[in-house]
Amino acid sequence: MQANPELFPTVFYPSDIRAMAAAYRVAVTRPICADVDPVFLARAVLHFYGRGLVDPDRLSELTCSLVGKRRDEGREAHRTSTPKASGLAQPGSLPVKDGATRGGGSNGS
Repeated sequence: MQANPELFPTVFYPSDIRAMAAAYRVAVTRPICADVDPVFLARAVLHFYGRGLVDPDRLSELTCSLVGKRRDEGREAHRTSTPKASGLAQPGSLPVKDGATRGGGSNGS
């Protein structure tokens, strides 16, 4: 059962937590999500669950595929652009486990 839409994101039923936890556990084991910050991944799962994607398998699959696609786009952008001298993350960048970021947004041009 999905959380009451009037209360989301404040209140979840135990079944909601179990479904999101199952999706997260599968997502962190997928190679495409291996270097993604776990907190970012958890927030992505929560985001899609709140939008109505409640099947843990599909939720995990979609989350990893979108996060992985964004990560890959960031790698391509990184190859073709020069990072700013400040070393600060670009808007829309994707966090990774070590606290660094991979560009996924604009290249600052």
